[in-house]
Amino acid sequence: SVTVTNSDPSELAMTNRVVIPAGQASATFEIDALLDGVVDGPKLVSLGATATGYPGATASLTVLDVDIPLLTLVFGAPTVTEGLTVPVTVSRDYATNLPLLVAVAGFDPTHLIVPNSVTIPANQLSYTFAVLAVDDDQIEPPQTRSVTVSAAGYQSAIASVVVMDNDLPSVSLVLARKSVSEGAGPQATSVTITRTPVSARTLTLELTSSDPGLVLVPATATLAAGQTSVSF
Repeated sequence: SVTVTNSDPSELAMTNRVVIPAGQASATFEIDALLDGVVDGPKLVSLGATATGYPGATASLTVLDVDIPLLTLVFGAPTVTEGLTVPVTVSRDYATNLPLLVAVAGFDPTHLIVPNSVTIPANQLSYTFAVLAVDDDQIEPPQTRSVTVSAAGYQSAIASVVVMDNDLPSVSLVLARKSVSEGAGPQATSVTITRTPVSARTLTLELTSSDPGLVLVPATATLAAGQTSVSF
């Protein structure tokens, strides 16, 4: 009867006793490598065998890790306004004594400008870098844009941020006359509405009067695509 030992039961599962049959020089037994779900790299496990009247023996076995480490990516804020930057942090599962080169990619360079790559320093878990929201002159609704990171030997990661427009138009309203008589009727004065900047989109504005009993205005006023102003 041979007693067998295992220096790391978290990596290998095996019996602790093997019987070599009478008249046989050896016996075979199974060793199972265990899935631990932990990114821990290759592990060297020592095996030992002892039996009464025999010198002990040892052997080593390397257990290769099959758990792929993860990258994570987190924006420092859920939104960023055009012309400003937002911090982004890329992290790895575990720190090593080597730096990690991480490739960075954005899906829409017309809205977000990202670096081609960043490096997580040696012995560090993460690195924070800046992403710039492009300042254009287009009037746009909020846009959700994504960034991905990848590195050799790691699972990639993706994160999104909402880009907020800073090109909202200004609208001015000018009365031809600021004082009118009660009996002046429906043509008492005219109003000109002007928008800046001019857009290729149609703009419909809702109009209200603080005192409909004295002054009536249309419910809406519309500036057609490319139109600077409208009067009524």
